[in-house]
Amino acid sequence: MDAQTKIVAREELREMLNSRKTILLALFFTLWFGLINPLMSIGSLSPDMITEQFMTAQIFTMAPLMGGMMAYILTSGVFQSEKFGGIMESLLCTPLGLRSLWTGKLIAVTVISVPFAMLAIGIYMMVPMIFASKIVLPSAIIALQILLTTPLFTLAMAGIIGYTTLVMDMRASSMVSMIAFFVMFFGSMALGPAIIGESAVNISVILVSAAVGLVAFLVINQLASRIDKEKVVLTSASTIEAAKSRR
Repeated sequence: MDAQTKIVAREELREMLNSRKTILLALFFTLWFGLINPLMSIGSLSPDMITEQFMTAQIFTMAPLMGGMMAYILTSGVFQSEKFGGIMESLLCTPLGLRSLWTGKLIAVTVISVPFAMLAIGIYMMVPMIFASKIVLPSAIIALQILLTTPLFTLAMAGIIGYTTLVMDMRASSMVSMIAFFVMFFGSMALGPAIIGESAVNISVILVSAAVGLVAFLVINQLASRIDKEKVVLTSASTIEAAKSRR
């Protein structure tokens, strides 16, 4: 990591931690998906249905989903405020490179998103105990799924949103980011029913899941290395002009 990337990551992280809006937003979705949503869904199940196999399948699905979701929630504001607020042109006149800007912001978003995502997963694992009146934990191997896929899917989703925000206008970047999110969301949700008990979750399945997140990140990382300054400026200017014309 070069010095410019470290500076961007440190400053962005400081701004995010000092932003009440960012922290409250992350806390809201942590509690919603970790506590409120499972209370409504698991509450309708019979206690006999809440087993180790059930929890293993649920957490297998939730680990990549929460990482990607937190990134989706927090990344847009990090890039859009500078791209469409007229600040990007000034930044491009400095020695700061677009690659360092993209990478630094990506690191900051991941550092904030992953702990909240893991907190949501931890809260989610406590909810079944309320209804089953017993300790019901997933298989121990699921810890590997959490440790691998949560940060990888966070990086991938944050990278996609950051890249599209830099090279597209606001409408196009929002649309592409939303499509990427829904592909990740429904793809993750489809995995749950496919996990038919603990025996279906093994090292191979977890590594394949992690590989999907890794490949997605590597692809967007390669694309980010080719970001063109002129395109960033043009798409920024067109969005700002379109916003002014609507006033």
